[in-house]
Amino acid sequence: MKKFASAAAITTLIFAFGAGQAMADGDGNVSHASGTYGQTTGSAGDLLDCGADTMSTAKQTFTRLGDICDDGAGTPCDGMFTSLSEECFSPADDVGVAGGLHYVTARGKFRVCYDSAASGDCTDPLAGIVIGKGRTLTQTRGIFLGPNVSAIAQATSVVKVKHRKKFWFDGKKRKLDKGESVVHSTVETLSTGCGSACGVVSTSVGVDD
Repeated sequence: MKKFASAAAITTLIFAFGAGQAMADGDGNVSHASGTYGQTTGSAGDLLDCGADTMSTAKQTFTRLGDICDDGAGTPCDGMFTSLSEECFSPADDVGVAGGLHYVTARGKFRVCYDSAASGDCTDPLAGIVIGKGRTLTQTRGIFLGPNVSAIAQATSVVKVKHRKKFWFDGKKRKLDKGESVVHSTVETLSTGCGSACGVVSTSVGVDD
């Protein structure tokens, strides 16, 4: 298996990405979110310190959160539910090539926030409250084209909610599932020149509670 050894090389490839998504009460619920992400090396975030490794940071807003809210039907989310995900990966150890494909594996943490004023993005200083947090494991895949990749890549994350807090929304006391979700994401790659505002759209499905 061929591996890239330089951090500089990975900046033109794809991000490792873990969507900070979480399911609402009940099995089989689906959540949708979209937002942006960026990448840094050698700096600490709100949730992690990756040391000399590379950190990817994703910030998303839910347009559907299980059976809690849905902008397309029923009670709208209206930007009140957001997530922050930070993951670390080593360009020397967590990046590989298989034929014409390359991949990045990353691990990290996430949190989900509720802000009735829809004024925050789940980063410090926090607006609203943290209603869930946990860990992620992500593999991102793209087409290997030398120093760059195609404009779109795919990411799959396993998201485990480990801590959650009850909250009032739409006249009901709610909480997120404590189980696992699988998150499928389509991500814009750095080769498009998006910098710290690369786009991502995600769908998560609960698989275990």
